[in-house]
Amino acid sequence: MRRAGAAGLAAGGLIGTVVIGCSGEAPSAAPAPMSVRDADPCSFIEQSVATANGLGQGKTVNEARFRNCWWTAGSFTTAIFVRWDRGVFVDFSDSYPEPLGDVELGGEQVLLGKSRVNAGCAGTIFAENGTSVLVGVAYYPPATADTACERVKTIGGPVVQRLRSLHLLDERPTS
Repeated sequence: MRRAGAAGLAAGGLIGTVVIGCSGEAPSAAPAPMSVRDADPCSFIEQSVATANGLGQGKTVNEARFRNCWWTAGSFTTAIFVRWDRGVFVDFSDSYPEPLGDVELGGEQVLLGKSRVNAGCAGTIFAENGTSVLVGVAYYPPATADTACERVKTIGGPVVQRLRSLHLLDERPTS
């Protein structure tokens, strides 16, 4: 049986692609981030959304060209990647080659695509010049990529709303 965890997301290209967040909100004493690149992707999924989707505690990973946060639920793994290099769109297209076009999530146009390798799907939001936020989901077999896309839509809307509440989708973030 193939697993959908980190290995499944990697097989679908999520690791080589982009972004998602942690459970809970950032402490109120912490200053608001001035850009998506500076933000903690774990703060993009609020606790109520994590709980409603069966997500446990998220795990943050920081790399030179991206930052991400992972959650594992009973039958799927989800991640939010923040990525700020020029290869974002190419990697997204390679990892999720079945385009589903733009969909509206939380009032924002999100590019949605699904994997041909596993039951994976991702949506990417071009938040700032050269920076994107990717919400990805991979399910354990026998689920399908379509099932993963429905979960991306369920989680992606609240992620967009959270980005907007942090003023990270504005051209000039305000505090």
